[in-house]
Amino acid sequence: VPLGAGQRGRNDKGRRGQELGQAGALRQLGELALAYEALRPLLAAMPNDPLVLGALARMYVDAGNQGEAVRLYERILSRSPNDLDTLRAAGGAASANGELGTAERLLQHALQIAPDDPQTLAALGNIYRRQGRDSKALPLLRQAEARLQQQLTGGPKVPAPLHSAP
Repeated sequence: VPLGAGQRGRNDKGRRGQELGQAGALRQLGELALAYEALRPLLAAMPNDPLVLGALARMYVDAGNQGEAVRLYERILSRSPNDLDTLRAAGGAASANGELGTAERLLQHALQIAPDDPQTLAALGNIYRRQGRDSKALPLLRQAEARLQQQLTGGPKVPAPLHSAP
């Protein structure tokens, strides 16, 4: 019995998920060549799929090729400009590649989407710190700490003052 279009689509997504999972597991084990081989059929079949491109970008990050990872993340963002995870990943790769201006732009955009996200606040704060802009970095890092504490405890936390009185 031939598969209908809906069944084929679910089958393709299932196969994609399985192959992405295999490639991700191999990447996490440091087996980048094997991970790429596991991903190669998906790249051939779905060269513009954001999940496939994201998996390839993570491989480039792990291989130390941050520039190529940034290029792939930018490609994903050209189709999904408000994808928070991709914006953060692209910002991290750009930062690691020394592209602090690009990292700042990406993370500022991520912060517009999720202004209370502790990961984004901390990442942007660290970019400012690397740029020597501590007056911008410290408030973001304090806010990131407060948001993270809030998430962990379920309640509000007021950031501690920078210096305590003697």
